[in-house]
Amino acid sequence: MSDLTDHTQPAPSQIARPWLEFRSALVLSLASVLTGWFMPEFYDWTGADQSRDAPIVRWIALAMLCFDALAIGLLIWVHVVSTAPTRPKLTGYQVKLWHIMVVTLIVAGMLAFGKQASKQTSDFLAFASAIPSVLVLLCGAWWVRQHASMRWLLAGLLSCQLAPFLWICRDGNFWQGGLIGISQILALPTIMPSLLLGSLLRQHYDGLIWLGNLMSSCELAVGIWLISRGTKRALSYILVTLTLSIFGSFILHALVRM
Repeated sequence: MSDLTDHTQPAPSQIARPWLEFRSALVLSLASVLTGWFMPEFYDWTGADQSRDAPIVRWIALAMLCFDALAIGLLIWVHVVSTAPTRPKLTGYQVKLWHIMVVTLIVAGMLAFGKQASKQTSDFLAFASAIPSVLVLLCGAWWVRQHASMRWLLAGLLSCQLAPFLWICRDGNFWQGGLIGISQILALPTIMPSLLLGSLLRQHYDGLIWLGNLMSSCELAVGIWLISRGTKRALSYILVTLTLSIFGSFILHALVRM
């Protein structure tokens, strides 16, 4: 009888999956919204300016990375108890080697073409590259409609991708409006790797918006796939996504201040 009691009582490290998903998504979403809205005040508080980087920024970035590592470690330790129906896995997201090779060739060709492209061509590439992001978002919305248990994690992922850039709503000079403006917004979550790649290629970011859109759509697609694979994997990925967006938001705000 004592053995049966030991097995039926949950361990201290066990957490119900709906409880963990809802509260974690809510906390991460609130953190992304507050960070995005108060990014100008945070930038002023660090003392950074156009000519130099404040030392405290590096320590804060390091602290965020350490926090991510600690949180992911805790997620590995925690045992998530599934009290909801089993979530089906997205088997259609399997990627083969030849898919990667084709995408690599297309991106390489667009990079070479983008260096010589005119302003009108760059705008067209930026608009066309936003289509995959919209398609991935529609796919995620359809999947959530079929399996409602995904809704909180998907909402948290989208919030952590875009909410750190809410300060743009306070800056009327950034928004261009129209389809090109929407394309710029969709490319924001991966602006940091886009800027790094642009510095290596010696190309201005305006000519790499299409690349940011493609990377953002890939980031969203991988997130949807991980959400279908399990709660701990999804939360770890969303946390890393939030950190990447916060870094990108700070860098973009610094560039706008110049």
